[in-house]
Amino acid sequence: MVFHEYAHIIDGHIDYYTNKGICKLFEVQPEYHVPSYDPIFRQTIELLADDFAIFGCIRFLHHIQLGTFPVNPLLKSYFNDWKSALQFWYLPIYTFFRLFGHCNQPYLVKTAYHPIPAMRSYLVLESIDYFLDSDFNIPEHEEISMSCIASMFKIEDAFDKVSEQGRDLKPLKYSLTDEAISYAKTLIDKRNDVGSLLKKYSPVN
Repeated sequence: MVFHEYAHIIDGHIDYYTNKGICKLFEVQPEYHVPSYDPIFRQTIELLADDFAIFGCIRFLHHIQLGTFPVNPLLKSYFNDWKSALQFWYLPIYTFFRLFGHCNQPYLVKTAYHPIPAMRSYLVLESIDYFLDSDFNIPEHEEISMSCIASMFKIEDAFDKVSEQGRDLKPLKYSLTDEAISYAKTLIDKRNDVGSLLKKYSPVN
């Protein structure tokens, strides 16, 4: 969460707003006329911040795998390999999304300012797979990223035992539908264009 919010600051997501909520970006970029309250634009910004956080965490896990970062002996068994490390890391992420499970409503998919939790959990898995492949050259990247689904089931089992919400796999099933995947790809396709435009407002440029 810290990495995510930090990304909003250093990547210019904060600095482009005016007091009326209209993006400064659109005052100098007339070819991209999308108001800042446009949900798809806002969701893409959240995806960018998620990606920044995911990459930072995977780089940290990579150092652990290389033995260049010390691990508490009590936790060492959770970091034996990429699968165990990512499953352990993904547990609190999915738990966070699951706590907001009431937001998994079809009418919110294209209207909410954040991707709905079901969609976001899918997007996180996609980003994990992408970074493991393109940036860390892990041959078994797809198998490793999909192993995080095991963490989802563990959390659902926990909710079934301790929460009135109970076990609920409908969001997970929805995230794998053609409709959800198609919309997720729409956000992914916008990611680079929106990110490069907002980067101009980064305070570290």
